[in-house]
Amino acid sequence: MKTETKSAQTPKLITLNCSGGISLGAYMAGVFYELTKESVKAEPKVIIDIITGSSAGAMSGVIAAYCLLQGKVDPPFKFDQRLKFSEEEHKSPLYQAWVQQADIQKIDSFSVMLSSFKDGFQGTIESFADSFEATLEKYKKSSNPLRKGFYKLFHRSKSYKSTPEAKREKTNLSVLSGEAIEKIAELVIKPPQITENTKPLALLMTLTNLQGILEQINLTDAQGHLEQEIETITSSETRQFLFHSGIPQETMNKMWAKAVMGGRASGAFPVAFPPIWDHSDISSINLKDLSDDYFKTPKRQELKEEGLGAVRESKADDTHLVFLYTDGGILDGLPILKGIELENDLRSNQIHKKERSSQFQEEFTAQQPSINTERLHVYIRPVPVENLNSAKRLTQGEFSTLEVGLSGLTLPKSEHDSLRLREIQKRNQLALAKEKLIEVIEDKNFGDISQIEKIIEEAIPYRHIKLRPITPAIIGEIANSRSNGISRLQPIYDNLPENIKASLQEGSAAELLASDFLGAFGGFFDKRYRDHDFLLGRICGITWLHQYCNVEITEAEVDTIVRQIKKYLLAQDPQPADLKLSQKIRIARIVLRALRIVLTESKIIGLIWLFVLGILKVLAISGLAILEILATVLIVVSDLMEKAQNRMFGNEKV
Repeated sequence: MKTETKSAQTPKLITLNCSGGISLGAYMAGVFYELTKESVKAEPKVIIDIITGSSAGAMSGVIAAYCLLQGKVDPPFKFDQRLKFSEEEHKSPLYQAWVQQADIQKIDSFSVMLSSFKDGFQGTIESFADSFEATLEKYKKSSNPLRKGFYKLFHRSKSYKSTPEAKREKTNLSVLSGEAIEKIAELVIKPPQITENTKPLALLMTLTNLQGILEQINLTDAQGHLEQEIETITSSETRQFLFHSGIPQETMNKMWAKAVMGGRASGAFPVAFPPIWDHSDISSINLKDLSDDYFKTPKRQELKEEGLGAVRESKADDTHLVFLYTDGGILDGLPILKGIELENDLRSNQIHKKERSSQFQEEFTAQQPSINTERLHVYIRPVPVENLNSAKRLTQGEFSTLEVGLSGLTLPKSEHDSLRLREIQKRNQLALAKEKLIEVIEDKNFGDISQIEKIIEEAIPYRHIKLRPITPAIIGEIANSRSNGISRLQPIYDNLPENIKASLQEGSAAELLASDFLGAFGGFFDKRYRDHDFLLGRICGITWLHQYCNVEITEAEVDTIVRQIKKYLLAQDPQPADLKLSQKIRIARIVLRALRIVLTESKIIGLIWLFVLGILKVLAISGLAILEILATVLIVVSDLMEKAQNRMFGNEKV
């Protein structure tokens, strides 16, 4: 009994893992809010010391890290001082980012359209220049004397061939505004202040490197000697930031700017938002396996001058590479193993050898009450998988040719969760086998077996992983639980809308989130959807903290949640058909813009084709631009009509 009491009083260590979700970021922000609120208390029941994230989860991770390092969930951040907050929770940068800022009128505004036309005009010129360059390269290898002569006439001209550095300056087109992600980042752009009370925190995020990195994999023989070096290309990149009280503020400022930039890049959903250029020092951990082919000498201290194309930041800089990054969720949608591996490295002294890393390791270890302190790996999962109804394809009888083709793009990404969970299952089996092996050795009475245990630990560096997902389905535990602690939340469950209760009882928790339609872009179209998801995320976070961490909630807090339920939770599930006419026209305008971008960036090879098809290309681009303008006029007119109708008859839409 004493052990249980002690365990209940000891804070649980939390590794917080967050995947992507586009506009479902509002739900994740709600969960993050409750967990970080508990973690920054004077006597917390949980200590969040590792955060991993990808895509929208990476940006949420940066914001959560900001709150934890500042020691409060609503630290001063850059926002309009004229704003009045109807709820205390709305002061949080998590709410401001994913409910206030993530709005379709901000990521697809009139100014965004004008900017898109400007960039599209520049992009069209660049595409013709690229087509001309590609044509000359083709003629270079041609046996036709006319083509060969044409190549000789123009190949000396500097105008047709851009330098690697100039290519980085080319316009990156996107359907929606990249400024939206930038404004989310601006909420926490000011670096947290490092003090002696700053608690150690590791922040890891995945990015997708479009160029890819040439890495060198060293394989050893049975005796540990180098046997073979294999070159491979990887585009999955992990950035790691270790914050602690010993970091000089100047260093912290640089680290934080890098973390914010990484969050922006990881959240740049392909096509919707433009990719982002960013540089990395060759000594950084994300480039630790770089191939020797990047370097001038075997010492690997300076980059070579030729052969690196556009990835060397500048000719004068021989220590930085620059890459184009996009959504980190493409290749690693659930980077939960990154956090597990970091914890293993910290325990086994295998952390990347740097002075800052050593200091972090000391503080990280000191923060743990004991080596056996319980660590929970929290896995925020907006859309749960519960049964055969969780995905239509599980019981689908036939697949069209288009569906088969698209599956090649969508299935690898959806496979992330399964692969990571199976790996955790395997690691837990190995951890159990390790414990049994040590028990057998101890029973043999070999005397001091510390050396044997050390070797076993190096061979099997795993501990049992306690994975605790937080999905909307957890709310159903309130009605099913017999625990006195969680029964305090019963008024919250009782006041949920009937549609939510029905979904929970039917095992269809995937339908609870309002933003989960139109490929999870639906939440961008209505703030009510995001308010719904944010509050639902908070309720899930509160329920989870009660169930696994013995966190208590006061009666006044329950009353506040009940009041907010009546105000923010929707009484029916939103559907695409519920969108207003102006919003449907906006979707059509986005599709037109996407088609215009595809045409703009298309290449035409061959002089005759370049002339003939080039004219058709310009006409088609112009036609699509005109249709976009007409769609904009219709959006404005229909929006005005809807507002007038609401003023006359009131808004009857739930």
